[in-house]
Amino acid sequence: MLPSRLLVPVLLAALTLTLTGCGEEDADPSEAPRTNIEARGESGAADREAVRLDDPEPAPDVTVRTMEGDTISLARSTGDVLLVNFWATWCPPCRKEIPDLVSLQTDLGPEGLTVIGVATDDEGREVVRPFVNEHGVNYPIVIDSTQTLQSELGPVYGLPTTLLINPKGQVVKRVVGIFPADRYRPVLHRMLESAPAS
Repeated sequence: MLPSRLLVPVLLAALTLTLTGCGEEDADPSEAPRTNIEARGESGAADREAVRLDDPEPAPDVTVRTMEGDTISLARSTGDVLLVNFWATWCPPCRKEIPDLVSLQTDLGPEGLTVIGVATDDEGREVVRPFVNEHGVNYPIVIDSTQTLQSELGPVYGLPTTLLINPKGQVVKRVVGIFPADRYRPVLHRMLESAPAS
C-alpha cells in the first residue's frame, strides 16, 4: 500500500501516460485494428483470416436504395463489378479504409466498378449524411440501420466487411476487416477487363 502522500502523484503520472498513449498522431497505422471487434479487444469470427475466399454464389436478388434515391440491383448488375462495403461512422477501421475506397471508385468507376457503402449506424441518415459530406465519399451509400441487407448478404461478423460481386452477379470474395485495396487492384482490373460489354 502506497503512503497517501505518494498516491496522488502516482495516479497523476498513470493518468498522463494513459492519455498521451491514446494520441492518434503517435499511432502506427500498420498496427491499427482491422475490425471494430478487434478495436474493442473482443475475440470472435472476425479475428480469423481477414480475406475469405468463398465458392461463387449468386448475389441475392435485392434492390437497394441509395441516400440519393437511386436504386441498385445486386443480382441484376451483370457486367459490373460491385464492392459492397458494410461500415459505420463510429468504426475506426471503417474510417481508415474510406480514402482507399474513394480512390478505387475514382480510378475504376469509369471501367465499371461500383463501390456501395452500406452504413449500419442506428441513427441512420442523421449521422451518415454529414460524415459522407465531410469525408468526400464519392460512391453510393445505403442506410441499413435495421440490418435487413446484412441478413440478406451476411453473415457480417465485424465491421468493416466487404463483399466482391463479379460481372456474373456472383459473390466471389468476402473480406472481413480493412479492404486491402492495393492488393485487390490487379484482381479488380482483370475482372473488369473480362466483363462482357454492356
